[in-house]
This record gives sequence, C-alpha cells and structure tokens, in this order.
Amino acid sequence: MTHCRLITTLLAATVMAAACAAPSPSSAPASASAGPAINGDQGAWRMATVVPPDQRAFQAALSQGGLVAAVQTAWVEMDGNRWMPADAAIMFDRAGITVWQGGLVSWDHGGAVRTSKDGSSWIDAVSGPGNASLETTVAFGDHLVLLGEGTLTTIGAWSSPDGSVWTPIKGAPLKMKAATTMQGGGLLAVGRAAPSATWTTLDATKWKPAGDLEPAGAGTDTLYGVAASDARSVAIGDTGEAAAAWSSDDLRKWTRSPNIWGKDSYLSGITVVRGTFVITGRRGMTPVVWLSPDGTVWSAFDLPIAVGVNAEAIETIVRDGKLVDFGYSTEDAHNGGWIRTGYLVWTSVLPV
Repeated sequence: MTHCRLITTLLAATVMAAACAAPSPSSAPASASAGPAINGDQGAWRMATVVPPDQRAFQAALSQGGLVAAVQTAWVEMDGNRWMPADAAIMFDRAGITVWQGGLVSWDHGGAVRTSKDGSSWIDAVSGPGNASLETTVAFGDHLVLLGEGTLTTIGAWSSPDGSVWTPIKGAPLKMKAATTMQGGGLLAVGRAAPSATWTTLDATKWKPAGDLEPAGAGTDTLYGVAASDARSVAIGDTGEAAAAWSSDDLRKWTRSPNIWGKDSYLSGITVVRGTFVITGRRGMTPVVWLSPDGTVWSAFDLPIAVGVNAEAIETIVRDGKLVDFGYSTEDAHNGGWIRTGYLVWTSVLPV
C-alpha cells in the first residue's frame, strides 16, 4: 500500500536501564499527559495556520517556545494557533527526526544520522551505522536506540548517548519499524515478520519474540506503529491488502481488531493519551483520527480540511494542554503514488 511519506520516487551493553528517562518537555510522550480521558468531539478540532519556513522568524520563536519534532522536520509554535516548520514539506528524503538532549537527531533510509541544535543547521554523526535502512528511534534510559537493518551486516539496532556516536547492538531483531517503552519496563518493537513481527527486551541487548499475530497473514503482515498503556499494547500496520490493528494484553497473542478502517485507509501513527489510544491516518484522502479507550474498539473522527484538498494525518503529540496532529496535503503524482504539497496542523484542547 502506497503511503505519502514513502513517496520521493515517522544500546550498548552498558545500558541496562529498564525505563524511559524523562525527555525534554517539547518531546515528552503523549502518554505522559495526565487528566480526564480525551474524547473525539469533532467540533473540538480546528486547523492551525502553518507559516512558511523563515529562518530568522524560526530562531526568534525557538528562543520563546522550544523545539518540536514531527513529520520529519523541526517545528516551533509561533502562538496559540500558528506553527512554523524548519523545512518545506517536499524537499528531502529524511526518514525521521526526534528531540534529544535539547537538540535534534535525524536519520534517513540510507544510513545517514545527523544532529542539530536548532533544526536549521545539521552536522553528520561522528560514527553512524554506515550503510543501513534506518527506521525509528526510541528513548531508553539515557540512550537513544535506533532501529533498522544494516545493508551488509546483520545488525538491527544501534545505541547512542548523544545522537552522534553510535554503537551496534548485536543480536537485535532485523526489520523493526517502530518501538515504544513499556509501562513495566523494557522496550516493545514491531516490524516485518521475519521470523516474528513483535519483539521485547528489558535491556536492549537480549531480545525475544513477543507473540504471534492472529489470524496469521502468511508472512504479509507488516507493523509500522506501536503504543502501550498499562493494560494493553496496540500495533498498527497492514496485511498487504488493507490497514489493520492488533492488540495484546499478554505479549503472547495479538488479536486483530475488526476491520472498521474503511476502504483505502492508511494508519500512519499511534500513541497513548491519558489511557486512550490515538491512531492518525487517512480514509480515502480524508485525514482521520481513531480513538479507543481499550485498544480494541475504535471510533473514527474526520479532521477538518478544505473542500477538494487531499490530506493525511501522520502523528499526534501533546503540548501545553492540547493535542496537536501533524500531517500533509498531497497530490496525485501520476505514477501510482502521492507527493506532499504542504504541511497541515490540527489542534484540540484537552479537558482539564
């Protein structure tokens, strides 16, 4: 299934921590937000204004509000309803970006890792993975764990204390595309079934399979997002033909949710906010948020968009008492895929 973020043709043995260290406020996981459970009142969502990139204005806003990393670029919040990206939506093939130690770390599908203090000027990592397909990072203890697959090696993960010096993690699973910390400690990673699509580790050095997807998809199931609450884990992906989500309360068996996503849907990202699972994506060419209090029963809510605009929601963060969804507007590339034409941002105030 074609996805716009793919069309340009989101630990060393010394690391033995079993819980995620607190990241900087602008990169704090959505699940850290406390308060009443969220709801999906469509009237609560509104489109924010996306201001074109401007380095001088970006730096001025940065000094006031701090960095946000989303949809493969850095962002600053100009005020309550205006956001500015550091880059234009169509200009690069970055695979991902995250806030780390007050700065930024980015990676691409070719193996390049770079760091930045402000999202505008970037420097290459001192020692990176080399030739590799890099997919995602996750904060674990005082290190970042980077997941992917070496092109000429069997290395599937690397660790770094600073985002610039990376150490291979031998024995990590290959083909992982997303990861999350677990409430009880350790990491849960998901990807392509080879031989398992789900893996866990307590220390990032010893990994074990975390259960089978049911019903099995004859090797076609691919997971590219995962989130965990204190009671359940949920992974999103596709079966080779349609969007899908699976949930597990024991990390031994993953049960597929009923197919309520609709025709031509894509599930882009997942997180947990106040115990509620939040999936972002699209249904047809309409941006959608799906909510579930238990990770098994889902409700869909279309995000507001101008008539005639094709769009997709990519990921959700929590910032200053509100949900912020980041996404793209897209156009048909006339080659079987879609190209990004601009950024989109939606906000919804969280109940107090």
